[in-house]
Amino acid sequence: MARSSALEMRIVDTSNTRSVSKFAPSYRNASPNGPWPWMDMDAEVDDSDLSPVSPLRRRTLQYRDYPQNLFRNWTAKQVKQSGIHDALSERNEDTCTIYNVDVLDTGKFRRGPVEYIQHENQGELWEAMMAERDSTIRIRAIFIDNMSGPVLKIFGTNYNIEPFYWSSALNHIPAKYQEDLHPGEGDHITITLTFLKSIESKNAALADPQSPPFQLNRNLDPHAPLSLYSTGRILMLDEMALHMIRSRGSSTMLSYHTHRSPNLSSSLTSSTLPGRTSLPQPTPSTTTAEELHKLVRLAGQSVYWRKIFNCSRDPTLVLLTTLWHPLYSWDQALASLYAHVQTLETSAIRIITSAQTREIHEDEWAGREREGNLTGELHIIRGHLLFYLGLLKDFRRSVEFVKDVPNPAMDPEEEPTPTPNLDTAFSPDPSGDANSKGTEDEQKARVREAQEKERDASRVLLVRECDALLAEIDRLEMTRDMLDSRVKNVMDLVFATVNIADSRHAQVLSEMAARDSSAMKQIAYLTMIFLPASFVATVFGMNLKELNGGTPGIDRYLEVAIPMTAVTVWIIIALQSKWHLNNTANGGQGGTGASLWGQLWWPLTSVTNLVTGPEQRKKAGRVRSEWQRRGAGLT
Repeated sequence: MARSSALEMRIVDTSNTRSVSKFAPSYRNASPNGPWPWMDMDAEVDDSDLSPVSPLRRRTLQYRDYPQNLFRNWTAKQVKQSGIHDALSERNEDTCTIYNVDVLDTGKFRRGPVEYIQHENQGELWEAMMAERDSTIRIRAIFIDNMSGPVLKIFGTNYNIEPFYWSSALNHIPAKYQEDLHPGEGDHITITLTFLKSIESKNAALADPQSPPFQLNRNLDPHAPLSLYSTGRILMLDEMALHMIRSRGSSTMLSYHTHRSPNLSSSLTSSTLPGRTSLPQPTPSTTTAEELHKLVRLAGQSVYWRKIFNCSRDPTLVLLTTLWHPLYSWDQALASLYAHVQTLETSAIRIITSAQTREIHEDEWAGREREGNLTGELHIIRGHLLFYLGLLKDFRRSVEFVKDVPNPAMDPEEEPTPTPNLDTAFSPDPSGDANSKGTEDEQKARVREAQEKERDASRVLLVRECDALLAEIDRLEMTRDMLDSRVKNVMDLVFATVNIADSRHAQVLSEMAARDSSAMKQIAYLTMIFLPASFVATVFGMNLKELNGGTPGIDRYLEVAIPMTAVTVWIIIALQSKWHLNNTANGGQGGTGASLWGQLWWPLTSVTNLVTGPEQRKKAGRVRSEWQRRGAGLT
């Protein structure tokens, strides 16, 4: 419980952590198709790695030397760089738990004994796996929880598992490949994928929209958990790692649960930079082996799937049943996200209404801070939605891989064993040898034909169920696209609200500027009136030469100041009232502007306009415009 609380608090409290992005998965190292596993192109190749590889001897294999005992091209450097070395060197003090479920030839599911492996009984596990399995078991599904290094070596050696399976699971790399193919006998297929999971958390409610510090410090890394405060849930990444050995006899399916969540948050990786990140600490967010074991057993209780298992012995159908678990998790997670997006839409509409009515309550955020927090939340959600698009495509490719890679063990045998005929087995007739030979060939042909029919019927069932799962993935993709469009729509609404607020603010500034301009114009007019008088006073005050023998009085000052003021006002109004005079003369209909002579005679024009009135001015303006148009036509 303490570990779970610490994880949830680490998810919610991100104000004091550095934002560090998760390293991109090395997709080139996802399958054995690449000839240089986990090797960088700038790495030096030792001469010892180029020495001839000696042939393997199955009987002398020791699981302690895995993976070099089976895969000699995996050097110590590559094992260390892939993360397998850290997993092999782990000596877990806790017990490794192995859950088994057997699918019998009758299609029934039988729960196997739960095995608890510790350091003392590892040898017993190796001996038990080397023993021959019951022939009535069609497939055994094994779910491994808290795997230690020795247990990993035992499974890898006994089932001849490519190290790419472990490295893809440890590094959260989506992988799907087929290897060790033997036509008519069997093969190995591997599927590792990352999917979305919704978990309930009371601490998720701490991320309330009323808390600006949390919203401003949210982690923008799409690998980080996404807190949905409106639903009290957290969206986290989970992983599924499946490896199936398909054979004519009893097949095997392994489910490796690393308990290392793909949610590589900043608090987990900040201490490992600048070098390569080590394996993250175990977290309780991933699906446990016990949970998946119960889900597979519960699928065996389904009437629909029980009929399918009765009709087909293809073990791939059990793997396909397991792939429904990611789909259920995706569906539940997107439903939680849908409810959260609805809450954000309501918040956006409330913000828009408040902005339009300018009714902002005291308990709500103030203006830009509120809009900025909502915009940041929407950006985070859309970033996660874009990342989920890639995860859904990987999920689709995994199902298509299962659909397109048929089980080679379902092909008819080259030399099928005929059913013995008891009527002719002890016949004393010498000619019975030829008849028995012909009968044997006919029986082989019938057996082969029956095997072909069984293969075709199983193939039809597998394709049908894969198509059903792909149709559900299409629905998930449509839901994701719909959520992305709705989030974008909310973002557009918020941006529109911000633009409206900016427009209103600009309008207020324009009104203030207009008022300031009017005040400045009044000051300019006052200056225009007093400037000539001030100039005359300055001239009279100069001590250059006496104007006359006596002292000039106020009358002389007015005689000079008043005419200069009148001339100044005349000239300024004449130069600045060109459009005003013409518009007034035309009765407010505008025009091309008054002439210079009309500007100089503006006092007379103004008096005439006052006497004639607006209606007569409009009529005179229309007549003048008509004569001007006629004159232009004549020219």
